[in-house]
Amino acid sequence: MLVQQHVYQKTHNGEIIFYSSRDAIVFFTTFCAVARKHGVAPVALCIMPEHLHGLYKADCRGDLSPFIKEYSRFFTLQFNKDISRRGSLFKPRFGCAAKAGSKSIRTINAYIANNPVEKRSCLRAEEYRWNFLAYAVSDHPFSDKLIIRKAGSNMKKAVRVVDYMRNRNQREAWNGGKNATHRLHHFLL
Repeated sequence: MLVQQHVYQKTHNGEIIFYSSRDAIVFFTTFCAVARKHGVAPVALCIMPEHLHGLYKADCRGDLSPFIKEYSRFFTLQFNKDISRRGSLFKPRFGCAAKAGSKSIRTINAYIANNPVEKRSCLRAEEYRWNFLAYAVSDHPFSDKLIIRKAGSNMKKAVRVVDYMRNRNQREAWNGGKNATHRLHHFLL
């Protein structure tokens, strides 16, 4: 049975690690890839400058530890490389609390989404880009909608790769994922 877990991570000494959109995008990309690998389903996520809040579905807390360790390690390596820094970013222990019942889950979702308001990063939760709340009402809330026919060649190629990967992932569910890298390589040529 999948259990929903509220997870929070803090940086050492309240150190700010998400300085720019690029930092948050690198983290989010890493987070999504690692979540998929570990079979963790994010329900809510809020990236704050010096900490994270999330609500994840997983079998148990033990399943979350390798997931959190892997995305934290990968992001730390990238972050440290970018600014010639050494050492860990996050405190070694993360907080985790199981949530059960619809009222408890609604309450923690509201808490996570409103964290930027509480920290005075914005006036309304849906204005904050990194709690992803704005995506509930729009698939492109912080940018213009992409019009493929007007896009440059690199963007068109990137969209083809994303579409290919999405279709490939659906096919792999049927055939076990054999030769996926080989097929992608030929697709890109």
